Amino acid sequence: MWFTMTAVERKGRPLMYIRALITSWTGNLIGALFFAAVFSYSTGALTEEPFKSGIIEQVNSDVIDAKWHVTFLKAMACGFLVCSAVILLA
Repeated sequence: MWFTMTAVERKGRPLMYIRALITSWTGNLIGALFFAAVFSYSTGALTEEPFKSGIIEQVNSDVIDAKWHVTFLKAMACGFLVCSAVILLA
């Protein structure tokens, strides 16, 4: 939302947008990896064998071997949920 509003009002320079985009993306990536590591370590999901092979098999079947239309529909549903959250918070 910050990008859109500042771009519409022409209050920023392109370098500011690029720097903020890279900072935001990097911060989100670090936060997601940190929480994934903490939760997987604290639950032991990736250390014990029945769970470890089950998670690897599920990732292979759900993510890597997914059909394109399934991924497209998931992306549409994700976009709908994000837009609904923005509307409800506004």
